[in-house]
Amino acid sequence: MTMLADLAADVGDAARAERLYALLEPYADVNVVIGLGVVCEGAAARYLGRLAAAIGRPEEAKRHFEHALQRNAALGAPMCLARTQLDYAETLGPPRSARARELIESAASAARELDLPALALRAAALLS
Repeated sequence: MTMLADLAADVGDAARAERLYALLEPYADVNVVIGLGVVCEGAAARYLGRLAAAIGRPEEAKRHFEHALQRNAALGAPMCLARTQLDYAETLGPPRSARARELIESAASAARELDLPALALRAAALLS
């Protein structure tokens, strides 16, 4: 479900994003794991934020992203937190607000500390 949510958000497929949002919304307060905790994808709220943004619900997207930031921080999942920060900043869109810049800079810092080049490149692109 979360992979489909990312795909629908990435390609801007509003119809599928709407359907996935309805299916995923009951799980807004959980963390996504694959297998018996082998892989942790972080807060389901991140995916709901991306889907809400894709279907043109910016206030719902912000609410979900704020929730995901809290959940991922509490989880102690810095990579999940950084991805959420970048997704949220993208949703806030240009021109970059102070909040968006703060999110991007925090994600960039985590990307450097954790040696995550793809996230670092994404953060740099958002800052430029």
